[in-house]
Amino acid sequence: MLIQTIRRDWFSNIRNDLLAGTMIEVTGLNEASATMVDKFALHDKDGAAGMLIGH
Repeated sequence: MLIQTIRRDWFSNIRNDLLAGTMIEVTGLNEASATMVDKFALHDKDGAAGMLIGH
């Protein structure tokens, strides 16, 4: 009885659980990318145009 309950609760919807986990991962990557752009980008810093031309 306990094993059947565990199987039903933990393994009954593996496909949707994996899909949900993948969506969370993609969302997390998008947020991490946005944070990196905000932190390291030159577009809003003083003298950005000169820094870009120098490369």
